[in-house]
Amino acid sequence: MSFKFLAAWFSFLLAIPSVSSAQKDAPESVHTNAGATHQQYALDWDAEERQYLQALDVATKASNDQRLVYSLCMGLASRYEARHRYTDAEKHYEGAYNAARTVFGNESEEVAKALNHLGEMRLDQGQIPQADRSFHQALKILESNKDANRIAIAAVLNNLAAVQHMTGNLSRAAAVMRKAIRIFETDPSATAEDIGTALSNLATLLQEMERLPEAMTMAQRAVSILERCNSDHFAVSLVTLARLHLDEGDSARAEATLQRALRSIEKLSKEDSPTQALIFGHLGVLYGRTGRHREAESYFQRAIEINRRLLGLEHPRLLDSMDAYANLLRATKRKGEAKKLEMHVREQREKYRRQNPAAASVVDVRSIMRQRDQ
Repeated sequence: MSFKFLAAWFSFLLAIPSVSSAQKDAPESVHTNAGATHQQYALDWDAEERQYLQALDVATKASNDQRLVYSLCMGLASRYEARHRYTDAEKHYEGAYNAARTVFGNESEEVAKALNHLGEMRLDQGQIPQADRSFHQALKILESNKDANRIAIAAVLNNLAAVQHMTGNLSRAAAVMRKAIRIFETDPSATAEDIGTALSNLATLLQEMERLPEAMTMAQRAVSILERCNSDHFAVSLVTLARLHLDEGDSARAEATLQRALRSIEKLSKEDSPTQALIFGHLGVLYGRTGRHREAESYFQRAIEINRRLLGLEHPRLLDSMDAYANLLRATKRKGEAKKLEMHVREQREKYRRQNPAAASVVDVRSIMRQRDQ
């Protein structure tokens, strides 16, 4: 039995750059009390969360200041997002969206920004049809405005490509991603992180389409750009590069690249993250392929634990890591455990398809490829 790499899952979506003056227009007292960062004011998270919620309650009930509500909801949602509390983040991005419609108008870039964030949170929770609608709404607003920020348009295109990737429409995803890359590479306001992220995403698509030489070129370009950026985008670009090394039969280089990705993400934060789980899962697949089954099992279990805790029991990324672990169990003659886990994964995926009928008709290319390799 062959071990198929987990999907890279576009673990890094792209946010629309700041387009409004709402943050700087908020009263200074709110910035110092509710909007302070950990680095500036050394507030622990509980205190910061309480201050945000208190300020939001005042802005909503006492003053009905919708501009301030927008600012506070965006700030609070981004902090929930950073802590992988996606349901809470989604709730407050919805609050920002409603406030933006009141203050800036239905066709404003502020509304598009909130919609893009909503799409990201929905995609992080596996709500693919809902995410797709949010991204398309954001793109329609931006493309109807001749003065819209082109980087904002490219960011939404990147995220729409992520939706297509997750539903198995790889050729469509690649076409949308190339459009985003053209904007990033020609707009002087694009950051290195924007360009590197988009190139890494395209490399992931090309790898799954088995266009390996072009995928390798894109992945190497992405790594060379992102290694100068202090973010988890670099770590995930290394995961994509490792997948390509293994496709070439170079397991030693694949392992070294994944270990480099792990060191990179651990330098960023001591806390567990979905990106760390992604790396663990790929290390599990690599060690399963190379016969290091005990190490593979340890990494799969760590990936599953993190995904279960941070993403929830029904998240597609958790189910992917469980599916890969079941593959290892079968390969090591533990068929009873494998069957039990596979049944759980099937039940959860079927539940998801019932809840998301729009996604049920999409051909899952990754599943077909996985079946072909068994």
